[in-house]
Amino acid sequence: MCIRDSRSSVPMMLSEAEVEALRGANEPTSMVEVEEVFLPLTRLINLHVAASRGLARVTDDFVGRPSWPRPYVVAVSYTHLDVYKRQ
Repeated sequence: MCIRDSRSSVPMMLSEAEVEALRGANEPTSMVEVEEVFLPLTRLINLHVAASRGLARVTDDFVGRPSWPRPYVVAVSYTHLDVYKRQ
């Protein structure tokens, strides 16, 4: 499966102005990059969170303890590929 195919069920919810407002200092992020990189990444994270919570729920049921919501922490480090081209 291509990474572009993995975002098929995730609609683009941000406008160009919203992407502009979220853009970091000195981080030129295009709408194409948002759609091709960050949207599939969001889908992958959502799938992982759902799977982790499902596993926790099944485990709690199996051992007979009450289920409780667990935190899910995400850390993302992103380096633009142009940094590597300059070296």
